Formats: sequence, C-alpha cells, structure tokens
Amino acid sequence: EKLGAEEPDTASTLSNFGLLYSSIGDYEKAEDLIKRSLKIREKIFGLDNNDTATSMSNLALVYFNKGDYSSSEPLFKKALEIKEKIFGSEHPETATSFNILASFYSSISEYRKAEPLLKKALEVREKVLGAEHPDTATTLNNLALLYSNIGEYNKAEPILKKALNIREKVLGLNHPITATTVNNLANLYSELGDYEKAEELYKRSLEIREKALGAEHPSTALSLNNLGLFYFNQKNSEKAEQFLKRALEIREKLLGLEHPDTATILNILGGLYYSKKEYDKSESFLKRSLQIREKVLGSMSVETGTTLNNLGNFYHRQKDYEKAEPYYLKALAIYEKMLGEEHPSTATIFNNLSSLYRIKGDLEKAVLYRVKANEVREREYARNLVAGSEKQKLLYLKKTSSELSATVSLHLQSLPEDREAAKTALTEILRRKGRALDAMASVIEVLRQRASEEDRLLLSDVAEAKSVLSRIVLKGPGKESIEKYKEKIKDLEEKAEELENRLSAKSKEYRAQVQEVNLDLVREAIPEGGVLLEYVSYQPYDAKEEAFEKVGNRRYAVYSLSSEGKIEWADLGEAEKIDQLVAEVRKKLRDKKVMRREVEVTTRKLYKKLIKPVLEKIGKRERLLISPDGSLNLIPYAALMDERGKYLIEKFNLSYLTSGRDLLRLQIKTAATEPAIVVADPDYEEGEGPKLAGMQYNPLKRLKATAEEGKQVKAMFEGAKLETEKEATEEKIKSIHRPEILHIATHGYFLEETKGRSEQRGEETRLLLQQADEKVDVEKVKLENPLLRSWLFFAGANRGGDSGNDGTMTALEAASLDLWGTKLVVLSACDTGLGEVKSGEGVYGMRRALVLAGSESQMISLWPVSDKATKELMIDYYKRLKVGEGRGDALRSVQLKMLKDAKRNHPFYWASFI
Repeated sequence: EKLGAEEPDTASTLSNFGLLYSSIGDYEKAEDLIKRSLKIREKIFGLDNNDTATSMSNLALVYFNKGDYSSSEPLFKKALEIKEKIFGSEHPETATSFNILASFYSSISEYRKAEPLLKKALEVREKVLGAEHPDTATTLNNLALLYSNIGEYNKAEPILKKALNIREKVLGLNHPITATTVNNLANLYSELGDYEKAEELYKRSLEIREKALGAEHPSTALSLNNLGLFYFNQKNSEKAEQFLKRALEIREKLLGLEHPDTATILNILGGLYYSKKEYDKSESFLKRSLQIREKVLGSMSVETGTTLNNLGNFYHRQKDYEKAEPYYLKALAIYEKMLGEEHPSTATIFNNLSSLYRIKGDLEKAVLYRVKANEVREREYARNLVAGSEKQKLLYLKKTSSELSATVSLHLQSLPEDREAAKTALTEILRRKGRALDAMASVIEVLRQRASEEDRLLLSDVAEAKSVLSRIVLKGPGKESIEKYKEKIKDLEEKAEELENRLSAKSKEYRAQVQEVNLDLVREAIPEGGVLLEYVSYQPYDAKEEAFEKVGNRRYAVYSLSSEGKIEWADLGEAEKIDQLVAEVRKKLRDKKVMRREVEVTTRKLYKKLIKPVLEKIGKRERLLISPDGSLNLIPYAALMDERGKYLIEKFNLSYLTSGRDLLRLQIKTAATEPAIVVADPDYEEGEGPKLAGMQYNPLKRLKATAEEGKQVKAMFEGAKLETEKEATEEKIKSIHRPEILHIATHGYFLEETKGRSEQRGEETRLLLQQADEKVDVEKVKLENPLLRSWLFFAGANRGGDSGNDGTMTALEAASLDLWGTKLVVLSACDTGLGEVKSGEGVYGMRRALVLAGSESQMISLWPVSDKATKELMIDYYKRLKVGEGRGDALRSVQLKMLKDAKRNHPFYWASFI
C-alpha cells in the first residue's frame, strides 16, 4: 500500500489475503479483499487480462463457499471466457478454469454440464503438464467424484485410485489435498457397501486434516461430517452423534447458521435423532435444514430434495401418511429433473413411495413405483457389476438386498392373487439371485474367450495369488503370532482382490453389453414339458405396521415358471421351522443306519412343505428345474417322498440351478479343447497327514474302489487321460485346459466348524482332527472365506509341503481352473456340494468354485459317501452317458435302478449325488 493503493502488487497481496481468509472460513473478509483486488485489476488491466480473470474466479469461489451460487456462476463463466481468449483452449491456465467451472456445476448437480468440461481439462493437463502432475490429479479426482455422484461407481474407483497415487507420490501421504482424495475414496466405498475400507479411509482423512489444518477447519468439519454419517448408517448412534455435533459446532462458528454445509449436518442429525426416538428434535433439525437449503440453494436443488425426502421419511414413520406424500412427490420432481430417472437416489424415492402407497392401500401405485425402483436398480447393477472383485460385488448387492424382500412381500402379503405383482416378484428374483456369481463368472468367461497373452498372464496371476493364500492358510501360523498370521492372510486377500479388480476392469473393455433378464427369455430356455421352481428366502413387511426397518421373521416362498409361460406361486412358511426340518432330513439321509421308514416320515414332512403347495398348481410335468435358496441348497429333492409313498425322483427328472437365470448362460456354448480327464486313486503317500489351517489331521487312506472306477470311466471315452497314484497331483489338475469331462475320485472335505470331524468317502475312513499345536488358538484362526474351507486331496497330501503342489486344493484355487467348454465335472468324493449357505447367492464351496471356473454342469455329493457304492453308481452313470442319455437323465436312471436293489435302496446310497 506504500507503493500505492491501486498498484498491481497491492492487488496481488489483497487477492492472496482473500484466499487465505477464504481457506479458514472467514468469507466476509475474503469477499471484501478480493473485491478490492478485482477493482484494481479491472482499472489497471481491463477485463481481458489474466490477473483480472483470476480475481473473478477467486471471488466466484468465495461466493460458492458462502452458498451464493447465483453470484458465483457468471463470474466463473466470465473468467473462463477471458482465459480462452488470452491463452487458447489448450493452455494450463484455461484447463484450470475448465476444472473450476466443472467443479461448480458438479456441486449444484449439473453433471451434464460438468463432464465435458472435466474431460477437456484432463486432456489438456495430461498433454501439457504430464500424467503425474498434481493438477492432473485434481481433475482426475473431480471426474471420479462426478461419476460417483451419478452412480457410475465402476468408472469412479480406478480414476480416484489413480488420483490418490499421484497425490501421495507428489504431495506426500499427509498433505491436506491428499486427504481430499482419501475422503472421496471413502465415500465411494461407503456407496459400494465396503464399510471396512470406508471407515479406515474416513479416519485417515480426518487424521491428516486435523494435523495439517487444525481441529476447527472447514475441511476437518467435512471429515467429521462424513464419519458421523458413516456411523449413523452403521446404526452406531453414539459415535455418529459425537462426530456430527463437533462438525456442526465448527460449521456454525466458521460458516454461519445459514450455510449449506451447516444444513447438511442438520439434515443428518434429523435422521439420527429420529433413531434415538427424539422426534421433536428430529423434526426441528430437518425443517431447519430444509429452510436453509431452499433459501440458499433454491427450491429445485438436489440437496433440497434430499431433505424433502427425509421429511417424507419422518412423517411416514410417524404414520402421518398424508403429510409424507407431498414431501416425497416434491423430492421426486427435483430428482427427476436434476438427476434423471436412472439415478440411484431417484430409485430410493421410488422405493419410499411404493412403501407409502402400499400402507395407504393404493396398491396400483405401490406396484407402479416398485417396478420403477427395480428397473432403475437393474440398470445400476448392469453399469456397476462389470467392475470390482467378487467381494466388492457381494457387498454392493447387499446394500440394496432388502428391495427383493419388499418386492416379494408386496405380492405375497398385499396382492396374493395378482398375476402382475407375481410377475414383478419373479422377475426381481431372477435378476437378483446368484447375481454376484453370475457377474464374476461372466468376467472370467470374457477373458478366457479372448485368451490374449496379456489376459492369460492376468488370469495366471490371479490363480497364483489364490494358491499362495491357500498355502499360507493351510500351513497355519506355525511359530508366528496369531496377529502376524492374520495380518499376512489379510494382505494376501487384498492382493487377490486387487487382481480380481483388474480382471473385471479388463473384462469390461471387451464386453459390449450385459445380458438382459426377463421372464420371456427365461421361459424360452426352459425345456418343453419342464417347469422352473424358483425358491426365495425373504423377510415380510407387514403393510399395516410397516415402518422402514420393521420386518417379520424370514420366510420361504416358491415361484414356478413353465415352458408355456404360466406362473404359479406359494408362500411356504417361516424359514426357521423349514430350516430345522431340512437339518433333520439331512441328518437322517446321511446315516444309513436310520431305518428307511423313519427317513420316509421326515422326507414326507419336507415334501409337504416345499413341493406339494406348488405341485398342485403346475399340472402334469416331466422335468423340474430346481433353484433352491438358503439351506434348501443342501437337500436332494429326489429323496422327498409324497403322500402316496413315491419319491420325487420316481415322478420327475430333476436338475439344480443357482438361479433360473443360469438357463440363459447355458445357451452360450463353448467348445472343449481336450478329451475327458480322469483323476482317481491318488497316492497320498506316507506322512503325518494333511495340515489344514494349522491343524494336524490323521493321514488319509487310499480309496480302493477309486482305482477300478478310474480305469472303467477312462475306457468309456476315446482319447481320455487317466491320472492315478503318484501322477494324480494337484499340479496336473491346475494345468488342465477345458477338458470335455473332468472326473475326480478322491477324498473331499468341508470344514463346517474350526473344531470337529468329518466322515470321508469310504465307510471305514475318517479324517480326524489330531491334537492341535498348543500355541494355536483354533477359534482365533477361524477362516472367514468359505472357499478356503472346502478341500480336495491329491497325491502327496499326507506329507503336505510349502509349494503350490502340496496335495490339497481349496475351492478358492479350484475357481481359477480353466473349465470353459467343460460340459461336466464329477466330484466322486464326500461333501463336495457342501459349503457356507448365503441367501440369494447359493453355496460357497467347491460347487461355486466350479461354476466360476466355467464348467457347464457339476455332479456333487451332499454327504460322506460309500466307496464301493459310489464306484458302482459312477460306472453305471457313465455307461448311460455313453449311450446318449442326458447328464441329469442318466443320474436319474441310476438312482431308480438302485432304488430297486435291496442293498442300495436306502437314500444314503442313491440320493447322495445331485
């Protein structure tokens, strides 16, 4: 100022001070200083000057931070116009203005305007500044944020990770700007349902900001806000309130009582206080948030719509339905205009309206909005399930899993006779059951079909990562501490997951579209005279007492779809009671000492529960295509007996599916590249026995009948290869490529509990847990991934080893086998159909692994089997395949023959394989 109040240097200093005050949240001082700077520069340089444009942009930023968007937009646009005029469109200064204007549009949900500006900014910055420049990272961060906000999560994640890598490398791990990307990545994982990753990143972002910027900075308040929201969504009210109150205090102090950021916390706190039953406080906070947002952001902003929706929720829960409806409808109008009908947030309001109209008794509207919500969600799945590891896909689907229950409940509880509601429910079941398995299998299929060198290497890396993980898990901690052992497993799991991420990303490049699922397509794939029985586990919503999170006890239902397109349905009752009956049936079927009459009494009860309600409606049929859910995956329907004393196998051909949607994938035929491969009678060799998860088991004994079984099966197929004794190695299995048939006769085992025993193939052979190492707390070494608890044993299993050829193959390793084109995998072993049951996703064990590996069909066992009886069953089965019987038909023929044999007519012998 000594140089003169209107000198260029004075203007620069004023501008810098203005930015400083803006960064600490003192917007009044910032506005005054930057206005003075702009006035000087306009007077000295005129309008078409870079410094003038910079002051305009800075002033626009202050208005933006204050929430005065109507004042900021024209200044941002004018600044960009000046920069383009001075520098042209491919200059870093112009790119900065592209980026700033795009960020403004993103913040007010004008995503269509923002995306082309960000892409242009990224193109210029990568070209002029380089791929690893901090400004390039800024644009990447903003572009990823845009994709996340519009629900394109699969696009957002790799871009955000790239931005974070650049910022960590160039700015450092603890820089406030790095914290911004860490925070955004946490938001993304929260949207994807990966809460463990999200929490870790939220905490890291807060720690950086508190240390670098102080405990009362606006950015610190943002991290506090996000952690509070995270804990609120996790139903941890105490933690949520702690963080949110701190954030509110900072924002009210620095930004004022009527700032949009203050309104954001008020909106969240409104929901939090409702959950704490502080209803007056909840309503007050929500109304205050709405008042601020309407005043500052306008009546049509997305933020305003969010609070309107939450007020609708408030009155909905209070059973004031007349008050709730207009709030929902106003929110919907905003979302449809600002975000479009395809946005996930729009689907949320569709869900809320469907629920509201169902309670009000307007069932036509309830179905209309339920269909709308389901259609939006289906397109969201189609966009996002092409990316991510299998774990990420499961977490993402879990976030919206209640919508399936809401759809089925709307039909069965409110419209039990309505065929349109039934169609809606069945369509949604077909779309959602087994979706993660289907999506992951499709990813691998695309890369297997392309089979470029790069793709082969990536698939090989995934297989190796899973093999190393399996090896470490089987070996156990040894002399390591449990903590170090678990940390090592976690690191290996994360490496395998990252490689699966890369698989999905690679597959996405080549996949033109995701196959649509609708009733007509599935119906066309059902064989003539056949009927699909689609079972579903769901939680009912009581229309009269419905309140968002209030649901009844889980139930089972079944929907049938015939080859002619006729749909029938039945609610089967409470899942807990049916599951108890399933457990009783399994217990009796797997024990040949239980009298047949006793077995029949129990299976009749289950038949009455599962089959009779729908069988009476479907008419005369020849084939049942059964898609179980929950524990229903673990029973052989063939062994269920009707009231006339006939087993189901005597009346129908049976096949099993994870979902009726499987029928669509089976239409795509892939050719095998090798003849049949038979693996039988491995030489487990001398040794202490297999070591599984650090626990020592008794040595495995050779299975006498499998040697003859292997020879006879090989003789039935021209060019078939037989691997036996010391040649029946894990390494040989891993090296196969698409055999037409893969037959494996060995010991199998699924570890249902950390401690325990399991009978193995062979009536006298058992795999028993020996005394565990005293240093190993077996409960603490519990294996979370069920694919690491399902095992097949090969040559050398008794001596084990540290290499990838230790004689023990986990289901996780089996999932990386190359079985695309393999028509049939037969696991002639015990318990190969067992695993951890997950509602909607089938059985996590060897069965799931073989689907991921690409095999078209699998023949598996549901309990420990007899060595001799299994040999007889298998040889007879292959003879029937040889003369042209179908895979399911041949098994049925063998089972019917065994039923007539007095020595084999107990279901223990003939019903063990499906």
